[in-house]
Amino acid sequence: MSNSKLTERLSLDTVINPTAVVTASSSILWDMTGYERATVRAVFMNGAGAHTASLSIYQGTNSLWASAKAYQAATAFGAVASTLGAREVDIQVTDLDNNSDYTHIGFYMAVENATYVNEATLVRGDKKYEPA
Repeated sequence: MSNSKLTERLSLDTVINPTAVVTASSSILWDMTGYERATVRAVFMNGAGAHTASLSIYQGTNSLWASAKAYQAATAFGAVASTLGAREVDIQVTDLDNNSDYTHIGFYMAVENATYVNEATLVRGDKKYEPA
């Protein structure tokens, strides 16, 4: 068992700030170098009945969207509860296109209309190397 702090083994980042738009994307692609896996937690909120939502994950060679290509097809969440819907999607770094130097991931969310607030958080973990 390691004596390291949890904050030394994990990285917690808000990748899409809470926003009320039909579509939202992370402003950059996040570097996965040094991590084995990650989970993105997408939260969809509204106050007027159930709605549909989806999350798409992209991979890229750097932090710019110009380098991005699909990591996996959009994960459709179907009907999300009227007040709060949260879903998690796991990401294995070994599934990135490492042969083409794809080391970054980004996110794109879509909801039915702009009255719904959505946000996403990225948890990167299982660091390959622990601090000295």
